[in-house]
Amino acid sequence: MDDSVDLDASDSGSEPALDLAPPAAAAVPLRRMALAFIAAVVIVLVVGLTGSVMRGPSGPWLGEYYEGKDFEGDGRIRYTRKLEFDWGKDRPFRGMPKDKWSAVYTTCLVVEEEAEYRFRITSDDGSRLYVDDEKLIENWGNHSPRTRTGKLLLEPGTYELAVEYYEASHGAMLKLVVAIGEDGKHETLPPSMLRQPSEDPDARCG
Repeated sequence: MDDSVDLDASDSGSEPALDLAPPAAAAVPLRRMALAFIAAVVIVLVVGLTGSVMRGPSGPWLGEYYEGKDFEGDGRIRYTRKLEFDWGKDRPFRGMPKDKWSAVYTTCLVVEEEAEYRFRITSDDGSRLYVDDEKLIENWGNHSPRTRTGKLLLEPGTYELAVEYYEASHGAMLKLVVAIGEDGKHETLPPSMLRQPSEDPDARCG
């Protein structure tokens, strides 16, 4: 007896051809699983990219912005490449007031060779510069654009720079430059000499 199965459906007396494709009911869960996997991969990539944007490409200066002139409440964090702002009579960014706000900018300065650093800060209104928690420049008070300077001999190492600033009313601007060595010209600190600080206020550059 011949027990083979004839797969030729053209013969009306033969068995029907075998359907090797998965039934539609089984294909649907497979498609759902594939879509769920793709969605999970996309979410991981988006979260990773968002984290890198928050910490990386936006610059080595950590800016913490506060409503009011006394650095109170929860600060709004923004990163920037340099301290060279001229807001005029506008707000620093959407959601902040145009007047009566304050900010603290922090970065880590990496010094490779001993040299004298001559800092110059110009602001409207008040500003201060600290190096490792030691105040170097005092430019506080309500005033139009005004410049103050300070110098310091820095040995190789990493130093925390912090600039306090507040805006009272009308025009607003802030600019920090430095001249390195006897022949150096005042210019903004290059990002290559800076690195982002930690958001931990007790260990910014540790």
